Amino acid sequence: MNPEVDFKYYLDMQLNLVANNPVFDGLGMTGYWGSYYDDEELYRWSMQLLRHYCVEGNTEMLSKTYGYTYSPGHLRNCDFIDGLDHWAADPADGLRADSFAGYGRGSQGRWGAAGGTGDTFCVFTRGAERPSTLSQTATGLTPGNVYTLQFVTADYKDMVAGKIDPRQHALKAVLDAGAEVIPEESYVYVDSRNSGRKENDGLVRINLHHIRFRAAAESVAITFTDADAEPGTEMALNYIMLKPYFEQ
Repeated sequence: MNPEVDFKYYLDMQLNLVANNPVFDGLGMTGYWGSYYDDEELYRWSMQLLRHYCVEGNTEMLSKTYGYTYSPGHLRNCDFIDGLDHWAADPADGLRADSFAGYGRGSQGRWGAAGGTGDTFCVFTRGAERPSTLSQTATGLTPGNVYTLQFVTADYKDMVAGKIDPRQHALKAVLDAGAEVIPEESYVYVDSRNSGRKENDGLVRINLHHIRFRAAAESVAITFTDADAEPGTEMALNYIMLKPYFEQ
């Protein structure tokens, strides 16, 4: 639900409590519900946590071994709750902070979202003369380690109109020389579902972007751009997550 939290650490907190709190003495079984929703990293990590605590009998958090923290802090204001603070916008009239009630919970499916979580975002308006860019420098990286940059996009006009038109959006992230992108592990997932509970629900369909890279420096400039979009296009960007990747 919160892009500035490393969910791997939160999963570790849960099993660490099971391993250490006496209320769980004599517990016969434990596990994670809903692992079939995982991406490959979280699936491997959750199985590693179960081995760490339940098979090997450890009581210290596994996250310490890998240097994981609850809030990595590589990027700030990743859901644009504070407008465009901490971001450099160019041109100033091509980007704006906006919101849409129910977007985070409805279109993005943020479980447990309350109080408008996920409803704030940055809107890119593609100008006729030149594209819009939004930049921030990610800090605190460890050279040689692998990271995942994840973010969500949506067509703002479709969002407001309640139009269902799944397609890949012309909004991308460009990383500077501080990152060595791994193309075969990077992808864009286009939510094209239109059956069951999703059928004609009037909720805009999102793109979920994953960029995996190896850090070549302690910082990397990340620039979002709508250079490939048609003039007049409006696209929403939020849920920008940057976290270390569990390789084992």
